[in-house]
Amino acid sequence: MTKKKGIASKLFIGLTGLTLLSCCFLGTTFARYTSGGSGTAEVGVALWDIDFSDADSESTTMSVSVTNLSPSAKPYSSEAEARENQTAVIQLGVINYSTEVNADLTATYSDKFSYTFNDGTKSFDNTGYSWNDDGLQGSGASEKQVRDLFSISLTYGPNASADGAKAFTPGTAVPITAGRGTIYVFVQVTWTSADDDVNVGDTTGSYADAIDTWVGEHLQSISYSFTFNMVQTSTVQS
Repeated sequence: MTKKKGIASKLFIGLTGLTLLSCCFLGTTFARYTSGGSGTAEVGVALWDIDFSDADSESTTMSVSVTNLSPSAKPYSSEAEARENQTAVIQLGVINYSTEVNADLTATYSDKFSYTFNDGTKSFDNTGYSWNDDGLQGSGASEKQVRDLFSISLTYGPNASADGAKAFTPGTAVPITAGRGTIYVFVQVTWTSADDDVNVGDTTGSYADAIDTWVGEHLQSISYSFTFNMVQTSTVQS
């Protein structure tokens, strides 16, 4: 007699690559009569096979490094929206799954980006740029001023093309139906000049342009890391 049984407790799968659970219980039974006999019983564990991989190899995290992005070439205008420029949509990684239970997939990431400087030693200015009646003040951008320039958009879809991909909101679960499938994850980075942060009196956009220029002069790349988790949400019983 064979019986299919679901996983008895919630399985939490982080970015650990391939996880496959199986077990088998064997036993011997004897009839009440004088003649002997034997039998076996087997319990199979519902399949849970998740593989998180970045674009190049298996990884505990998916990461992307942006090295070819510039600010918008548009001139500053106090009457227009803040100037912005975007990267192409980049394939961040692939999630392959084969499971006999439903699951929730979540993604988390932080705005604490990693920076690589051109000279290897340059650091941010603690004070940063400012604007007052005497004009532009400061000798460099602060880390907050640089961090506020960049935003990321995380999307996912069933195809290697990003066409039709859906937004992947951090902390909001994406329901995965039991079965076999592949999820492609994409990211896009936007550089938005600090036009909206300009104090009254700066009619030329010098404040925003100074921050953009400092980034172009000193930063070689900006890196982001993402964490994905898949958690069981249903059971299997026969």
